[in-house]
Amino acid sequence: MIGGAVRSIGADVCHSGRVMRVWRRYGRRFETRSLHPNEVAALRSLEREGADEDRIATFLGGRWAAKEAVYKAVGGYRLLFPEIEVVAAAAAASDEVVRMPQPLVTLPLSGFGPRIKLHGASLAAAEAMGVKKVLLSLSHDASTIFAVAAALEAHGRS
Repeated sequence: MIGGAVRSIGADVCHSGRVMRVWRRYGRRFETRSLHPNEVAALRSLEREGADEDRIATFLGGRWAAKEAVYKAVGGYRLLFPEIEVVAAAAAASDEVVRMPQPLVTLPLSGFGPRIKLHGASLAAAEAMGVKKVLLSLSHDASTIFAVAAALEAHGRS
């Protein structure tokens, strides 16, 4: 059971080529301002494995779209992208459920997709706004990536 009422929804459409161009131009600066350290490690792993440019663009674009959707769903201005972690479906499936407050663990909308973990000040901001969970769904079609996030509030909160 997911639990909690939907507080708000956020969505984003991202073109992975645009994110790839920004990453090529700003490199590590883009990574530190946009990615959680675990996501940077996953990116390095893709590079070591020799992933092609399309795979890296999809990885970066998916993270960007997901974070934008979460940012919009939770309420925005107090969330920092490096504190919003997208956990891949395979890793999420093997994770045990972690209870609040650290980190805020979410369930994928489909039951099998990626999850969102909020950290640090972003976690504190979400909790202060009454957000209990954030659900995420991602869809890719060629270079277009669509993300939708739903912020759920704790039971009994109005």
